[in-house]
Amino acid sequence: MADTLILNWSRQGVIAVSASTSGQSVRVRNTDELTWPDTATPQKAPKAAGESLKAFLRQAGMQADSALVCLPREQAVIRSLDVPNVPEEELAELVHLQAATKSSQPIDQLMIDFLPQPVRSDRELGSVLAATLSRSTGDAIRKTLEAADLELSGIGLSSVGLAEMSHGFHPVKSGQVLVAACLQDSRLEVALARDNVLQMLQTSTLAEVTSEGVAAELRRMMIAAQQSMGEFTAGHTVLFVSPEAMATLADLRSLAVDDLTILTLDDLPQVKLAGPLPESLDSSRLVAPLGLLLNRSHKTFPGIDFQYPRKKLIAKDDSRRKMAIYAAGAVTLLSLGYYQFHSYSRNLDAQISQLQLDESTLKSGLAVGKPVLESDEQLQEWLARDVHMLQELDLVQQTLPGTQTTYLNDFQFDVALGKSLAKARAEGQATDRNVVEEVYGEFNAAGFHVTPAAIKNGRRDSEYPVEFELNLERSVEPQKTTNAPRS
Repeated sequence: MADTLILNWSRQGVIAVSASTSGQSVRVRNTDELTWPDTATPQKAPKAAGESLKAFLRQAGMQADSALVCLPREQAVIRSLDVPNVPEEELAELVHLQAATKSSQPIDQLMIDFLPQPVRSDRELGSVLAATLSRSTGDAIRKTLEAADLELSGIGLSSVGLAEMSHGFHPVKSGQVLVAACLQDSRLEVALARDNVLQMLQTSTLAEVTSEGVAAELRRMMIAAQQSMGEFTAGHTVLFVSPEAMATLADLRSLAVDDLTILTLDDLPQVKLAGPLPESLDSSRLVAPLGLLLNRSHKTFPGIDFQYPRKKLIAKDDSRRKMAIYAAGAVTLLSLGYYQFHSYSRNLDAQISQLQLDESTLKSGLAVGKPVLESDEQLQEWLARDVHMLQELDLVQQTLPGTQTTYLNDFQFDVALGKSLAKARAEGQATDRNVVEEVYGEFNAAGFHVTPAAIKNGRRDSEYPVEFELNLERSVEPQKTTNAPRS
């Protein structure tokens, strides 16, 4: 298989790896490290950075037409978002709308991908693990690679690679959590996966790189993870370290979690090195990008790709097929009727009574089928009345004034029954009471019925001291504009 160029990207530089996959293994043919010149960083001067990268790859003997970029976990913002149980084709748009209410940046300045999470029996709503990346970072990467004559084949996260590399070292029972960790100098990255779905991605900086320090941080991360994942049992923990750190952490197994395996790159049976690594290169920094490459071919864990994220699926339109079936049925009925009429009309004198009987039979059939047609018409009218959740959410988003004066802490939205199309409830913060009353008025003018609620001063946010509730109802008949409710 042809080699793939993987770039382990950071603000300081890149580690370039030329490797190929075969079955469950990856073969590393060449690797080297480039430090960005002060005057040619991707953020400040992507064209100059790309030219430096091109010269570096040529000198290192690495040839490629495209590159897969592996970003460190801390480059992205990871959030767990609650979402209604909507069809799969609507999930991507819904995640974008939810992310827009949570982020301080405009949605068009973000690159977003997400991981759908398993349904939990103790929760009514579904959830996703949403990852956002500043679009300026993504554009800087793309422009740098363009200047280096490379096509960008994907932008992934290191956590996915760590989980892929950790898979299979020890049996993990269904429902148990696999803990994949990597220690690079004082940086500790941890990815938690349950039933082959990543559910928590964390990083931290250790005050001291000792067995005690690593054990304490691992325990702290496990406690923090249970707040969002619920109670769980760690089935196995895999920690990747450099050869130098291996000696420092000799007694970690007796201090940390149970079933701990500590590995260096040389210990990985699925990694084949064509030659020695550069002496200055920390081998632990190759684990995540090589795991990301394996994940592209095996997909043991659903991954994150900011360049090619999950998108709205286009629902199949069956209207033409149904129309063709209906038309064919109608033609068939007409043909049968004509055949019967033509056959009976040849001998009208002898068979007039039979024709009258057949006519009566056809009329009875039409009478029997009439309720079905009427029911179908009523069904279409009911479907036409059904509310489209994404449109209503988009209307709510457009009506909100923006985070300069207000923001929402919590937001719940659902289709209503009876004469109501939809209902929404939110809690938020505002800079003053007048802003809240203006928000009420804007929603009232947009066709929502606003139920008055108390507006009070709180202590949650000193810059947005006013706390308020937003109770909205969207009716079948448009609401008449009235004065905004006051506390």
